[in-house]
Amino acid sequence: MTVTPETPHERLEALPLRSARRRPAALAGLLLAGVATVAASAPQAISTTAANVEGASTSGIVIRSAPSLEQHIAERREIAVTRSSGRAALTAPGKQVVAGVAEATAEPEEEDAAETEGADSESPDASTPSGSVSGKPCASGSSVESGLSSNAIAVHRAVCAEFPSVSSYGGVRAGDGGEHGTGRALDIMVSGSTGDAIAAFVRANASKLGVSEVLWAQKIWTTQRASEGWRPMEDRGSSTANHYDHVHVTVS
Repeated sequence: MTVTPETPHERLEALPLRSARRRPAALAGLLLAGVATVAASAPQAISTTAANVEGASTSGIVIRSAPSLEQHIAERREIAVTRSSGRAALTAPGKQVVAGVAEATAEPEEEDAAETEGADSESPDASTPSGSVSGKPCASGSSVESGLSSNAIAVHRAVCAEFPSVSSYGGVRAGDGGEHGTGRALDIMVSGSTGDAIAAFVRANASKLGVSEVLWAQKIWTTQRASEGWRPMEDRGSSTANHYDHVHVTVS
């Protein structure tokens, strides 16, 4: 079979035919795009189901128009306001908790300075008189100072200046094997409340006077165990032996 080649004229005539063959597909595409555009902007149909009086369900269709641009903006604004309110509601309890913690951990106000200083200075012997002590010779005489150590002399002069009504003292005793024999002890011959005051005065100024021990009214106090205060002593059988008629002071 012999095929005759197409002439240029025949090819030109065939071109419209081929283009026409493509037109149905192109038209179909445009038609579908138009339907989609119309459907997007057309009112939306919502299928609903409701119950009638007898309890049987009935179906219906409610036509709702697509929201306009203004409605869309209003809805987005309402959603944003709702979310902002929710965050504020969640933040408020957190602030309250932080405030509560701050209040609970806040340091108390400082106490009055005078009250604080008074509490710090309070001790079992807070009422004990103390302060400067006199080193001047005793106005009633210093004969008792003969043979006493310098610390024992300091005790005698301090007590004599503080309690001028007291005039009887005991110093060095010959043949005594204790502190009285070495001049490191002084007896202050008193009794009652005056003895209490003198014993307290000597204790309060022990470091200034070099005092190491005080005996009074069957009690003993020493610098080595000062924190224990007065400690009871055994009964030695007499008021003098038990130091009820004199305050005995030993110095270092």
